[in-house]
This record gives sequence, structure tokens and C-alpha cells, in this order.
Amino acid sequence: RRLRPSLAAAAPSAVINLGDSGADRIEARRQATPYHIAKLGVHVLTRTWAQVLGPEGITVNMVSPGFLENSVGEPKEPVPLGRLGTFDDIVEAVRFLSSERARYVSGTNLLVNGAWNLG
Repeated sequence: RRLRPSLAAAAPSAVINLGDSGADRIEARRQATPYHIAKLGVHVLTRTWAQVLGPEGITVNMVSPGFLENSVGEPKEPVPLGRLGTFDDIVEAVRFLSSERARYVSGTNLLVNGAWNLG
């Protein structure tokens, strides 16, 4: 709320939230229930803020990584693109959503997951 006037004054501007590659699905997660609930909430918040802030020239999106090189553990299934993600993969997604090229993209969850965890 405190940043809203600054974001509107700088419009066009962008808010980019960080999610999780499963944040767009409601499913049981025995080992990571609080984490998954939080990321589901960020997904809903992203879509809501996109509608609320859009008229002020502010886009709101979410970038949701899959398994990265520095993730804890290993994926149970191979990543279809044949490698784990990198920090640079996430940075490039954020750069795109922050750019002028993405001015009409808002309320989306951009999966950066190498086609892994599409459930």
C-alpha cells in the first residue's frame, strides 16, 4: 500500500512476485503444506493486484521457478528440457516482465521450469 503512489507516479511500472512451479494448482503437499499454501496465496494476490493496479498503469505478474541448480533435493522425475534451471533463467524472466515488451502482460504466472512439474 505504501508503494502504490510511487508505482503509479512512475507508471508504466511493474510488480513481479516470486512463486513456485506448482503455485497455480490446488493439490495435497504433505511435506511442504505451509509453503504451498503461501505460494497459492501469492498467485491469487498477483491476479487480484493485476486487476486493481492495472488502471494505474501498473502490471503485476508472478515468476514461478521449478528445480534450480541450488534447489534443495532433486526432482523425482527428469526435467524435460534436460537440465536444472539457473538463477539467470529467473533473472531473464523478471527482466522480460519488467520491460516495455511486456506492457500488456498482467496477472500471469510465468513458469520457468523446463517443462517440469506441469501436473
